[in-house]
Amino acid sequence: MKKSLRLLSLAVLAVVGILPAHSAQSLKFYTGGIVYQVTDEEAKTVMTTYTIGVKDEEGNAVPKYTGDVVVPATVTYDNVEYTVTSIGDFTFFKGSGSDANLTSVTLPETIVSLGMNSFGSSSITSLTIPSSVKIIGNSAFERCAGLTSVTLPDGVESVGNNCFIGTKIENITFPNSVTIIGMNCCAGVSSLTKAVVGDGVKAIPASCFADCTGLVELSLGNSVEEIYPLALSGCSALETLHLPATLQKFGDRALINMTNFKSFTVDPASEYLTAVDGVLFSKDMKTIYKYPLGLTASSYTIPPGVENIADCCFDHQAHFTSVNFPASLKTIGKYAFWDNDAVETFDLSATQLESVDEGGFTDCSKVKSFKFPDTLKKLEALVFYWNGEVTSIDLGNGVESLGDKVFMRCYALKNMYIPATVNYIGSDIFAECESLEGFTVDPENENFCEVDNVLYTKNMDKLLVYLTSLPAESFTVPESVETIYFMAFAESNNLKKLHTGMHTKTIEAYAFQNCINLEEIWFGPDLESLGEGFMMVMKDRLESKVKEIYCMAATPPQMAGNFPGEIWETAILYVPEASLDEYKANSRWKRIKDMRPFDFASVTAVSDDVLTPSITVENGVLSVANASEMSVYTVAGSLIYSGPAKTVDNLPAGIYVVKAGDEVAKIRL
Repeated sequence: MKKSLRLLSLAVLAVVGILPAHSAQSLKFYTGGIVYQVTDEEAKTVMTTYTIGVKDEEGNAVPKYTGDVVVPATVTYDNVEYTVTSIGDFTFFKGSGSDANLTSVTLPETIVSLGMNSFGSSSITSLTIPSSVKIIGNSAFERCAGLTSVTLPDGVESVGNNCFIGTKIENITFPNSVTIIGMNCCAGVSSLTKAVVGDGVKAIPASCFADCTGLVELSLGNSVEEIYPLALSGCSALETLHLPATLQKFGDRALINMTNFKSFTVDPASEYLTAVDGVLFSKDMKTIYKYPLGLTASSYTIPPGVENIADCCFDHQAHFTSVNFPASLKTIGKYAFWDNDAVETFDLSATQLESVDEGGFTDCSKVKSFKFPDTLKKLEALVFYWNGEVTSIDLGNGVESLGDKVFMRCYALKNMYIPATVNYIGSDIFAECESLEGFTVDPENENFCEVDNVLYTKNMDKLLVYLTSLPAESFTVPESVETIYFMAFAESNNLKKLHTGMHTKTIEAYAFQNCINLEEIWFGPDLESLGEGFMMVMKDRLESKVKEIYCMAATPPQMAGNFPGEIWETAILYVPEASLDEYKANSRWKRIKDMRPFDFASVTAVSDDVLTPSITVENGVLSVANASEMSVYTVAGSLIYSGPAKTVDNLPAGIYVVKAGDEVAKIRL
């Protein structure tokens, strides 16, 4: 007897991760061991659906699909015949272990679509896709670990994302009827040795064949116009590839890590590309796109006339000891020389180079020096990232822009010269340059200056970089600074005490990230905002050591994020006595459990002692006892007074460093 089923509740559907695509009144029924759902009452069509959580009219659980399942072309319910036109989402999706007992599914020629995750049982070893199928949904066969072969019939128009991930198919042919292949379609299928893309496909999608390490033969159809990011990355067994005349461009890292690849060939009719000795160029020979990773020459001379080196052109080259650049060269693309681990010198001084894009020379582990021409204008983020042995970088005398983290992890770099032409400097440019003893900003630079190896804007209203290699355990931000830049003090592991400045208004995101030894921090009275993750500690999963926080602002500064959790529990927060209740009511600041009032109107020390015995201040007059002379400096290091006098008055309000005999203190007037 055929038994009808009511629609599953939304709660049950949520457990399996989907909601029905049809109206809440769509009829479900169970017959012949399969659950169906009506998709079009007028056309009399149904789709198969899953059994998980489904009960029949008598309240019994519908049994799981097991063994060899045959889906009929038509089914009858209440004397009405329905045509089975689709396999619904998750119909035959099964887990592993005892639940993986579905061995085969036979489909009728009435099926036009296979839904998302419609299959997915590791025990399925046999499957024939009917010629009637037009659409194969996302992840349709993902996790079918026992599936070794699939034939896509003529007529299939689209194949979804992740479709064959986790299978063991050995070859795949996308017929000419296919116009769309989804992202990651065959990604990571190491068993795949041959793939044929038909003439209907215009784009090889992102990561389509990524890490198909067994792929030795790939045929691209005659309509392919673009190969998207990472599409062929990691195809380590592929040695040759013929490109159709229609192919125009490549996405980011589309052809990286192809370790045995030796040669490109290009259809002579192409208006876009050409190959010379297996190396891929633009048709006009102005751009070099890809030097095959499988070539083993120890040096390469880029042909005269080449103006552009494309993204990842020379990535992961292990054989080069030298590269010769043409005078015509103008641009270097993203990660163009990524992981060249044999070259010791990159000399581009005789070129017309204007820009190097993100990561252009990342992780060149043996390089000792770089030399650039005066035509160089722009270095994007991470250009020299992780060049651990580089000791010399000559930027020329024309560079205008230095991107974020541009010299990050140049561990051996000792000195750096920033030319007068530089008008933009990104965040954290010297991150983890642990040997950097100092840097010099050309005095003629109108935008930036350096004071004691700290980088500021020219008028010193913004602190940009505090060198991580500086040995000082304490630092006070100068009075003029209004903004502390994104990641300005990141990785400054020697700092234990920090005063962020009396007139600092804004501390940007991650300003003190991974300052793992910071114990005491002062926020001045003008502070208005703290950026996301301003005190985040991520390094080696250590916890913040901050124990004392002094916040002089009368109004609680706005926070985009929070202090790390350990600060809430262990640190003491000192705030103006009149503002204590306001801080305790603030949704961010009140999380610090130990909050105490502090009289900031009196002398405030930023060093170990609140006040040394020989130095006092009262009514704006600085007095010294038991010392023959004293010196008074601004926090920026400028000498205000030096002599035998015991008192100094008429000083502007601010923070000063006072030295009297052997005593040194920082005081506030």
